[in-house]
Amino acid sequence: MATYSYSQALPYTWKQQLADVDIEVPIPKGTRAKQLNVVLQKKKLSVGLKGEEPIMSGELCKEIKVEDSTWTVGKFFENYYMII
Repeated sequence: MATYSYSQALPYTWKQQLADVDIEVPIPKGTRAKQLNVVLQKKKLSVGLKGEEPIMSGELCKEIKVEDSTWTVGKFFENYYMII
């Protein structure tokens, strides 16, 4: 199964396998889920801290299954990430 990834000069990284995409967005240390503004819609994705400009935002090229989409906050070594 082929895996694709991209991270050059973007504030996030992503990995894709056929029908699944994982996006890792770095967030400030200690950030809690309730401090994030996450919008997952059929053709739109927006991620950022509440009250600030989104880290990433835009229209998707294909529709996603919103009911199958999730996000979580995690820590990898000393770095904090939001994973979609």
